[in-house]
Amino acid sequence: MSDTPTTEKLQQQIEDLQSQLEIMTNTAKRTMADLQNLQKRTQIERLQLYPQAQADLMIEFLPVIDNFQRAFENIPESLKTDNWVQGMTQIEKQFTDILNKTGLEEIVPDTDFNPNEHEALVEVEGEKNHVIQVFEKGYRFKNKVIRPAKVSVGNSPAGPSDELRSA
Repeated sequence: MSDTPTTEKLQQQIEDLQSQLEIMTNTAKRTMADLQNLQKRTQIERLQLYPQAQADLMIEFLPVIDNFQRAFENIPESLKTDNWVQGMTQIEKQFTDILNKTGLEEIVPDTDFNPNEHEALVEVEGEKNHVIQVFEKGYRFKNKVIRPAKVSVGNSPAGPSDELRSA
């Protein structure tokens, strides 16, 4: 017997190596597909996370806006022309302008109560299902309500114009 491999042994080694190559090629292809799927999933998650992070930040700014507005509503008449007050007014305007440019918008209460944009805190005498008073402004960010307006809603079945017509 000689030490040189026979043709059959060489053929078997070739088949074994081809089999191993096929297994490794398939493993590499699966790994590449997994990597591409991970990259796509990560990209999608990032695209979903970014707007949510922005909305969360806007929610954090809302009390600051509320406090500015409350402060300006309570400035004594004698101080309204004061330079410092005027400067603070400009800062508040600049701040809200920046937030508006990024997609924040105030919910302007229509006369009709909208449960998607308003939170009814109390029912009062007034035209049924109409916003009577706004206690706290509501806001949308990129067309999604991030804080509903807190309002009072009328509970009378007939509005003032209906009462006049029936008299």
